[in-house]
Amino acid sequence: SGNVIISGQGTATQPIFVRGPSPTQKVKIPCATGVMGSYIIVENVDFDFTGKDIAFGFVDSDHVALRSSDVHGVRANSNGTVVVMQDSSDVVLYENSIFDNGDFSVAGELDIHGVGGSNVWRVWVLNNELYSNRGDSIQFGHNASNTLGDIYIAGNDMYDNGENSVDIKEASNVVISQNKLHGDNPLGNVVLHDCPINAAVIYNEIYDESVGVSMASLESGCAGSPVSLFVLKNDFHDIGETGVQGWGSGKRYFVAGNTFQSVATAI
Repeated sequence: SGNVIISGQGTATQPIFVRGPSPTQKVKIPCATGVMGSYIIVENVDFDFTGKDIAFGFVDSDHVALRSSDVHGVRANSNGTVVVMQDSSDVVLYENSIFDNGDFSVAGELDIHGVGGSNVWRVWVLNNELYSNRGDSIQFGHNASNTLGDIYIAGNDMYDNGENSVDIKEASNVVISQNKLHGDNPLGNVVLHDCPINAAVIYNEIYDESVGVSMASLESGCAGSPVSLFVLKNDFHDIGETGVQGWGSGKRYFVAGNTFQSVATAI
């Protein structure tokens, strides 16, 4: 009935495992769950948060992972993140399903995001399925002043979210690669805005969208930081408005080697 705290100090050679029987036979945890410590792997769990305003989180942790698990059903009334990382490093999310979070019957912007964090470094988000999240599938760096970074988002399938598949703001050194990104909000499937220092969108398939990649201005908080954004070798198809768009000043945009098919305006 209360919160679940998983804590401990594992090592690289002796990590701590908290696991259900198998990826196809998951144990259910319906409570808010936090992981604190080092070298902890949580896997084969169904975090069934149906109708609740709760989350799964890594807090004050390092060398931790969530694998082969489901996180779903959150019905928060205000902004929030379902899988959140705070004051942590070396975090892996691998082969999870994060879905059906936030109330789509509510009009307007309701930022219930699938994955995000603050003051977190060296994060890999790999081979997950993220869909039907009321906000973004993944958002990093909101008002963060680049106090997080070294983030690798790859091999995921992201679709049918309320806003964007990936929204990167004030985060440093982000690579978004080899994902399938489709069926999201007209604002854009991948949004790079505010001050993401060195963000790259490479080798993705982006389709069934109004806008593929949007590199917005909003650079007032960059304070002279060198902002370079890369959109390289992606496959854009079936885009209703624009494949790649960017505007503003004080940033460098590199757009090269992409393919565009059935796109109203490529760049």
